[in-house]
Amino acid sequence: MSTEEKVALPFSFFSEILPEIDTIGELKVTLFAFLLLAQKGGADSSFQLAELQGDSTIVAALASAEKDGRIAVAEGLQQAVLRGTFLKAKVQPPGEAAGIWYWLHTPENQALLRQVENGHWPETLSYNWQGVRLRWQRPNIFTLYEQNIGSLTPLLADALQDAERSYPAAWIEEAFRIAVQRNVRNWKYIRAILERWREEGKDGRTEEPQSYSERLKKYVGQYGDIIEH
Repeated sequence: MSTEEKVALPFSFFSEILPEIDTIGELKVTLFAFLLLAQKGGADSSFQLAELQGDSTIVAALASAEKDGRIAVAEGLQQAVLRGTFLKAKVQPPGEAAGIWYWLHTPENQALLRQVENGHWPETLSYNWQGVRLRWQRPNIFTLYEQNIGSLTPLLADALQDAERSYPAAWIEEAFRIAVQRNVRNWKYIRAILERWREEGKDGRTEEPQSYSERLKKYVGQYGDIIEH
């Protein structure tokens, strides 16, 4: 890449995603993935993990005495998927081998994957960085489980739904991230983390966790006189 070439980033990356990223590994992988997508043609392009792991610059940037750079790249990308920055799916793009592919998480790319899952691959999406809208929405607990642990059973789905009503979304997301980082991929371990945080406090806080609906109710009650209806 010449010094005069530029890589465009959606404004929503700075306003919605960047403030949430909490590890340097995830940040570096996210930025290099944006660079890779720009080099491949734009926001509608896709990539594989091996493409990032084959880049000596990013591998060196994430390598440390404790961890191989290629492993750190894989972990950073997984964190970015967990956060909702990228979509991940096992598909076979036209002219490519079947495998795990990644897309920027936009409404357009989400629609593309729905079509692919139904057996139809659009010829092209033909949109670029200008006006890209990142779909910044925390993944629900079922998505977190299926992407990081495995298939759901009806009994487990009930347990997950109960947990989603009992704990803040940020707590659930972080507990899944910890389980993935420690390679303890089971619900029992994740539930134990959440229960410990509720009993012992998290980040120095000892109050009971609140679900989104509880926090919204508290907010509206406190500021209801100044909120326009």
